[in-house]
Amino acid sequence: MAAAVVRFHRLALREAQTAYRWYALRSLRAAQAFQDQLDRAVQWIAAAPNSWPVYRGSNHWIRARGFPYIVYYRVLDPTSVLVKAVAHTRRRTGYWLRRTQP
Repeated sequence: MAAAVVRFHRLALREAQTAYRWYALRSLRAAQAFQDQLDRAVQWIAAAPNSWPVYRGSNHWIRARGFPYIVYYRVLDPTSVLVKAVAHTRRRTGYWLRRTQP
């Protein structure tokens, strides 16, 4: 089976970019490590989108290892996934639940 296409909601993309910039201001090494873990999470999602835990209905989540961020996503169909949020674990929970298509 081919990997699913993973798309980012525009606000989830902004969250990822903001987190990357925050780390980059402190350490380029940390920023690159964050990006690597985010890329790895997206690869895992694409390879097996239904393998990760479910959160509130049909949303799934996977943690960016080593960082306080969770990638929340929804499987749209067997070949397509929408990342709804790249959320900091200590900030408002569920704020992204109303997000739909990009």
